[in-house]
Amino acid sequence: MQGAVYLNTTVSCPVNPVWKTRFKTYAFADDISEELRNAFLDAEGLLAQSELIKNSRSTTAGIFVVNDQRFFIKRSNVGRLSERIRRIGRMPRSVRNMRMAGELEKLGIYTPKVYMALATGAWFLPAASYLITEYIPGSMTFRDNLSEIIASPLQWQDAVQQLSAIVLKMHDNGIEHGDLKLCNLMAVRQIDGTFRFGVFDLDGCVKHSSACSDRVRARELSRVVSSSWLSWPQKDPALPRPEVVSLARQWCDAYSQCGGKNYYTDANFRKKLADFLPDVHF
Repeated sequence: MQGAVYLNTTVSCPVNPVWKTRFKTYAFADDISEELRNAFLDAEGLLAQSELIKNSRSTTAGIFVVNDQRFFIKRSNVGRLSERIRRIGRMPRSVRNMRMAGELEKLGIYTPKVYMALATGAWFLPAASYLITEYIPGSMTFRDNLSEIIASPLQWQDAVQQLSAIVLKMHDNGIEHGDLKLCNLMAVRQIDGTFRFGVFDLDGCVKHSSACSDRVRARELSRVVSSSWLSWPQKDPALPRPEVVSLARQWCDAYSQCGGKNYYTDANFRKKLADFLPDVHF
């Protein structure tokens, strides 16, 4: 393909059996160049020759290069007939991701730039969908950088405060992430050594007609708290894992200080936290 450089990969990429269908719907970013647009048309070819970073039943993802620039590509797999039938009438994950990225951009919330969303299908049955976004090098998630962030109590508290402000802004504007855990929160190191925070993996995002309900907010906050506790380093004696109670209070207090309700004593929050951490006393 003109302009594309494929990276070496040692993992075999499973193919989309209906890739050659004529039922393809593309959506491109407004400012994408014609050259990139043409290169991205063969999304299956780019994925097949990319450096795979994930290959599961539901998702295949990798990194490819066009004109010396790296891009991230993800294919949401829809394999079994029963699954394809269930998805009839649903918005493809890639399209939802692109739309929600646009909503976050309007709010000034950091998320990877989406260049293309593609939905495929065979007649009325949905098939795999593709998403191409900017590639962010290095450790980009809050979980990946957690050990460094918690090494300084002030840095940890600032991170919790900034992310709580982001989550509150989403909730106040009716955006429910759907899987708000540390590996879906961004912490990208900047040149000055600080971190820029944001969110990604928007496949499960929902845009409500009004601000998110207490039930949604409680569920999202409980997910953040549970993933914080599960992700906390356990091998460094200098960084002992705090009690779940302490982490829950920190996140709930920060959310409240940013202008939201304090959900620490909320029944929905405590129930969902118990669901996420059934073996941990709270």
